[in-house]
Amino acid sequence: MNAQDDKDNNKEDEKTEEEKWTDDLFFGGSIWAQFGTVTQIEIAPVAGYHISPRFDAGLGLRYIYYKTNFQQTYDVSTPQNIPDYSSHIFGGNVFTRFVIIKDLNELLPLKIHGRFVSHFEYEGLNMPTKMDFTESRSGKRFWSHNYLIGGGLQQKIGERAYLNLLILYNLNEKAYSLYENPIIRIGVNF
Repeated sequence: MNAQDDKDNNKEDEKTEEEKWTDDLFFGGSIWAQFGTVTQIEIAPVAGYHISPRFDAGLGLRYIYYKTNFQQTYDVSTPQNIPDYSSHIFGGNVFTRFVIIKDLNELLPLKIHGRFVSHFEYEGLNMPTKMDFTESRSGKRFWSHNYLIGGGLQQKIGERAYLNLLILYNLNEKAYSLYENPIIRIGVNF
């Protein structure tokens, strides 16, 4: 009977360790849409792990539908129609977040109980060659490499859920970059 009790205790210990590991996983992402001369619809799921109470790391996927709708020309002296253009852009990212201030109420009397975080990210996007106006590239697609740095607010909205409001800067901003600095991202983690 002692051997059976030891076996049951070991199973409980293993289960507890596994539960703790899965408790540190988080999922989330963002959905974004912009309409007008340039239409951009973006879906970006993320998954990550709370390495410590202040440090997170994760990875994500990004899909963007991109469409231009130019009705005019850029050069009035030589009128020509610029054709509409649409494409699918996809890629992924790797990111880290560090909690700088655990509770903003310690500094500001706002009663929001948010946290201030820093955010570092590498993002690779596979884009059509037509989107790079600065270089003549061979092939139909190329990879755009973005290095994003910044920070923002994480507001708790549930037991494990946070609303993220980040302001980021692309350190590798190019003419073909989809984002103009500063980049504002709004998303959630569960």
